[in-house]
Amino acid sequence: GSATIPTNVGTYQVALNAAAIQKIEEANPNYTFSASDFIGGTYTINPVATDSKDAETKVTVTDQAITYGDATPTFTVAYGDKVVNHVALTNADFTFDGQNSIPVDVGTYQVALNAAAIQKIEEANPNYTFS
Repeated sequence: GSATIPTNVGTYQVALNAAAIQKIEEANPNYTFSASDFIGGTYTINPVATDSKDAETKVTVTDQAITYGDATPTFTVAYGDKVVNHVALTNADFTFDGQNSIPVDVGTYQVALNAAAIQKIEEANPNYTFS
């Protein structure tokens, strides 16, 4: 039989299956093998480090604009094509010029993900190490 080869980040144990052991034993009739002769190994897949210049691995806060007095918009992010596990976010996941409260006065504010939101996105996408 064939094994499913892992594709996600992690360390996996690798060992010969019974059919492979049998082939080795048949190819070497002058030897008697024991189970301890077949030593397994590991297969490790490390995360890809993202690059802020790579649009396919970016998570970008989308711009919003309102007129004074309008309802507060719902802030969102845009995911690069390679970031496939999207996280449901709310306005509580963002900061506004470093503050947790959404500004109501006229002005332009820098909107960013807070630490908890970043952690949720990183945990949902373990194959990437975001910068």
